[in-house]
Amino acid sequence: MDKSGAIIFNLLTAFVDNYINYAKEISSTHFEIGSGILIISYIGDHKDCNMSDIVEYLRVPPSTATRHINKIVEKGYIRRVTPEKNRRIVNLRLTEKGSAVYEEVNRHKVQFMDTVITKFNAEQLAIIVDFLNSIDKSFNKIPHQLTYSEAN
Repeated sequence: MDKSGAIIFNLLTAFVDNYINYAKEISSTHFEIGSGILIISYIGDHKDCNMSDIVEYLRVPPSTATRHINKIVEKGYIRRVTPEKNRRIVNLRLTEKGSAVYEEVNRHKVQFMDTVITKFNAEQLAIIVDFLNSIDKSFNKIPHQLTYSEAN
């Protein structure tokens, strides 16, 4: 990696670290949920998801995903729903309590991004958007990390 690549890497790493720390602050306000906020956010974004979707999203074994889901169900943030047409499928949906957390997390995400974005003018934002689009396209070309089943 050349000097420019190292600078970009360090800046992106710092940005991600700052965002993760910000996310931890949100999590600390919902300490009983912890990492379940990721699952709540995913379910909020994907209205008809199931356990397989969560396993794929988190890249964990099904037993680990089930354990996390069970904890969040017990706390009343999500519920399991079985469609009448296919009783073999179990979808996951947010409860009212889960929806409130989902909305709060999204408010924090918007607030975080607004804080970052307002520091730049339109020309700078256009450059940033182009750069981030290029990174996104590059990520799509990189093989995904090993999933649990591939690692064993």
